[in-house]
Amino acid sequence: MEHSHRAQILAPAGSPEALRAAVCAGADAVYLGGKALNARVRAGNFSDEELKAAAEYCHTRGVKIYLTLNTILSDAQLPEAERCLERACAIGIDALILQDIGLISLVRRAAPGMEIHASTQMSVHTRAGLRLLKDMGFCRAVLAREMSEKELERALQEDIEIEVFVHGAQCMCVSGQCYMSAMIGGRSGNRGACAQPCRLPFSVPGGTGHDLSLKDLSVLDELGVLEKMGVDSFKIEGRMKRPEYVAAAVDACVKSLEGRLCPADMNTLRTVFSRSGFTKGYLEGKPGREMFGTRRKEDAEGSPPVLRELKKLYEKERPRYSVDLHLILHADAPAVLEASAGGKSVRIASGTLPEPALRVALTPERAEAQLKKCGGTIFSPGQISIQVGEGLSFPLSELNALRRRAFEALERQLGARDSILFSPVDLHIPPHQRTARQRLWLRAADRAQIPQSLPSCVEKLILPCHFPDEVFADLPAGVCAEIPRGLFGIEERVAERLRRLYRLGVREAFAGTLDGVRLAQECGMRVLGGFGLNICNTFALREAERLGISACVLSPEINAAALNHLGAGIPTGVFAYGRLPVMSVRNCPLKNGRTCAACTPETRFITDRKGCRFPVECFKNPCNDILNCVPLRMEDKLGELRRADAFLLYFTGETPVEVQEITAKYAQALDGCPVDRPAGAFTRGLFYRQV
Repeated sequence: MEHSHRAQILAPAGSPEALRAAVCAGADAVYLGGKALNARVRAGNFSDEELKAAAEYCHTRGVKIYLTLNTILSDAQLPEAERCLERACAIGIDALILQDIGLISLVRRAAPGMEIHASTQMSVHTRAGLRLLKDMGFCRAVLAREMSEKELERALQEDIEIEVFVHGAQCMCVSGQCYMSAMIGGRSGNRGACAQPCRLPFSVPGGTGHDLSLKDLSVLDELGVLEKMGVDSFKIEGRMKRPEYVAAAVDACVKSLEGRLCPADMNTLRTVFSRSGFTKGYLEGKPGREMFGTRRKEDAEGSPPVLRELKKLYEKERPRYSVDLHLILHADAPAVLEASAGGKSVRIASGTLPEPALRVALTPERAEAQLKKCGGTIFSPGQISIQVGEGLSFPLSELNALRRRAFEALERQLGARDSILFSPVDLHIPPHQRTARQRLWLRAADRAQIPQSLPSCVEKLILPCHFPDEVFADLPAGVCAEIPRGLFGIEERVAERLRRLYRLGVREAFAGTLDGVRLAQECGMRVLGGFGLNICNTFALREAERLGISACVLSPEINAAALNHLGAGIPTGVFAYGRLPVMSVRNCPLKNGRTCAACTPETRFITDRKGCRFPVECFKNPCNDILNCVPLRMEDKLGELRRADAFLLYFTGETPVEVQEITAKYAQALDGCPVDRPAGAFTRGLFYRQV
């Protein structure tokens, strides 16, 4: 994509004061959330009245304002989402940042004129995924933080705006693919309430004891390079951070783009907030031990004096416009001041008439000097022209008042935005009618786990696409090729593999991200959507169908009540057995303890502070999965999941015998036979919890 403009500096605003800090420090745009349906519900956020005032404040200063509605939703939340959309349209929000594909469908129907940006929570990091986002109506994508410079360069070839994070906290997990907070803490990161479990003590063999905690990201010294590559927007993380942090980060971005960033600026940022300093390991393509870090006492030393100094960055307004002024002052007529800036013009008349000068007449030079006093406003003096009759006196206080009134009127014009057309959507959802008996979808991680004979209720057999050709060639028509959720740098390789499998007769792929969905479709395959698509509502099911997805596994964060209220749509499955992948990680936590060469199956686990072990599923691909410490089991509860058309049995480290036994139990349950409560440690997941 061709780029010629300067990249945008996009700042977080978790509160009105942080918003002012961002704008006064020099941000080109801000992103913020309302009181609900955003990925930082624990930030201060904005009430409806504050949001309206924030939009006027930003637009007056030529700053764009983006509203985050970037959480996954249940059907019960769709009316609130529609109300949020209507309010955003009324105040002229510049764009929405979205995650839920059901909400995308709603926005497209209710407010087609609203610009939409794809949240990093959508996990997109490939050219194929970007092509799909553009087809869905997005004009911008916020890419995954885990991308290297080479991978980013390839993504920039697509015809869509690209936004990247350049400073702030980094999650251990690829955004949108984390279920750990929900599973172990009951607070969902996908719903904006992450409990930050990765900052708690988790240890790997030979590690530091905080082996899920990464240093904060900072690539501020690379902004010039990224801008030349074609990045459209530089995003600062931090809606939970204080205003001084926001101001410092924005100021550093401005200096970097102007070639003025120095070590002292980075030291200030470290002092305000960091975790063992900063890292740019992903951008450099160097994940590993150097990227891990925690918040230490020494990271906060000197903060109070630094914070006091940083407040000066947003004490005063930053001039945003050059204002042209034309003063007309004649006898027997009110003084008139015309002001123009940003394509807007106003004409203000005084309530006082000029009088004959008794001693000192007002000269053009004196009038111009007075009008140039724009300090403390968003204006700087531009061209000034004066028409003053000879021998006239006019109070300087009146001239100042005239300038002030002109600036106020000009600000109102600059801040005015047309509302965006909004039309209510029919949210009535027809009930789902299942026409066939419930089935099993079975996923194997190892070829030895493939049962020699499958019960008749097994409709789909999901196998990693890297399995040898002969495995796929010997299997029945219901086989699906599983596409890795992390395709960083291997997109072309996986596409070639899918094309080969298609030639072998494989016609369906299991895709847990939009990257995988489009990649499979471009290789001619049908798509079984995976749980990583985070589908939780009926509108999302409809959008999935529109995207060509034939069936899907719902988000593991949907509970039984919400599941059973889902309306009509494509066939759905639920994660009904297995160790749920609670994190998809590009920087394997095991690398904080030992090298890949020293890693063995016996050491592939991470232990929490309670002694629970979470296995690490190693794919020898860009991403590994951290699995839950206990399996989810529902074989004795299938009758309570009425809306599900299928149940996913997700096998990871089970033995072939265990696979046979577990599959037989679920088949027995589907046949209507009583099944005992599972023995040993297990979880019901989130089926009976609200997150």
